[in-house]
Amino acid sequence: MRRFWAASAVLTVICAAVGTAGLAALATGRGGPEPVQAPIAAERQAVRLPAGGVPEPSQGQVALQEEARSLPEGVAPQEVSRRQYRIMLRQCRYANTKALQEECLAEVQQRYTVGAFNPSLDCRTYSSITVCGELKLTPEERQCVREAVRQGMSYRRAEVECYAFR
Repeated sequence: MRRFWAASAVLTVICAAVGTAGLAALATGRGGPEPVQAPIAAERQAVRLPAGGVPEPSQGQVALQEEARSLPEGVAPQEVSRRQYRIMLRQCRYANTKALQEECLAEVQQRYTVGAFNPSLDCRTYSSITVCGELKLTPEERQCVREAVRQGMSYRRAEVECYAFR
């Protein structure tokens, strides 16, 4: 009888924590962690292809792609998970100019390859912005970081917020 009471008490606590809607979702198999979603239609349609189906790269993109193809001798791209790679690609949108965004994308493609999760890759989330790896800050963003740290914000948080919001 004691075991039943203990299990009942635990179930009551779980029900109170999860709530009725949560229990209904769990009962129907819709609860639990969210599956990784494919890019939304707007992201997939961001690039308009010409009639031939292959976009023409800009001169800047060609130069960056040439640079990205040539890693220093003996240096292999770092293996990261698909999620880590996607985070790094998406963080490039916070670069201040189109040229910096293209440079960021080329660098990610040069330095990283999709494979296993990389626990040594520095990923962090502040203000709902997730970034991984080293952030290349503009002089204005570096000044923003110095000012935020001087006012008491942690360096890591200031770095992410200034990169994303400046």
